[in-house]
Amino acid sequence: MRLHLLHTTLLLLILIEGIEAQNHRYSVSLSGSYTTSSKIYHSYDEIDPARRDQFFSLSDIFGIGIDIRREFHDLRLQVGISAEYLETHENISYIISPSTSISVTDGFSAIPIEITGYFLIPVPLPRWKISVGTGVGFYWGSREYSYASVYPKPLERKIGIGIHVVTGVEFSLSEMFGIRTEVKFREVQFWSSEGFTETSIVLQDQVIVLSQEKIKSRISVDGMMLSAGIVYHL
Repeated sequence: MRLHLLHTTLLLLILIEGIEAQNHRYSVSLSGSYTTSSKIYHSYDEIDPARRDQFFSLSDIFGIGIDIRREFHDLRLQVGISAEYLETHENISYIISPSTSISVTDGFSAIPIEITGYFLIPVPLPRWKISVGTGVGFYWGSREYSYASVYPKPLERKIGIGIHVVTGVEFSLSEMFGIRTEVKFREVQFWSSEGFTETSIVLQDQVIVLSQEKIKSRISVDGMMLSAGIVYHL
């Protein structure tokens, strides 16, 4: 009788564990990211190809993101939506006279929002998940530019759309928590235009003239992205 009760109890525990495991269909992750390179095209609408292809290069773009996924266990598929915030800038000093230099800051901030489908590769390791995926992204952003510490006024923004491919590895720390790393290839691209409202400023007793032309930019974040973060299973 005791042996039968023990077997019944063990069977119930196994069934409960299986039901609980299947109930973890959703996951939420927070991660940090590093993107290798990006470009700011200053004259993207020029007719002359030589001028149109001129760009200012920025590397080492850091970001933070959140990812929400729904897993379909029987199909070994996941569908997710993610949002990130990326930002980078570089400070440059231009010498315009023996006694005067101008500080210029150039960079951008971007918000990629992406929808991705993942296929889970079968592996004989119960605590590991290896995935490959692809999807579509929508990219918002703005150029962060200043000349002599004067920031132009934003005039126009154009959202970009693109595709991406990603591969990732997740290791389960417990039933609820895990660690996930990913490598993603994509081109985050968007357009921005700004203009100075001031015509000139006085800097170190010298008048600095500010261009009144539109500052048109095409930003392309085309480097490889590496990310790592913590995952919570619901």
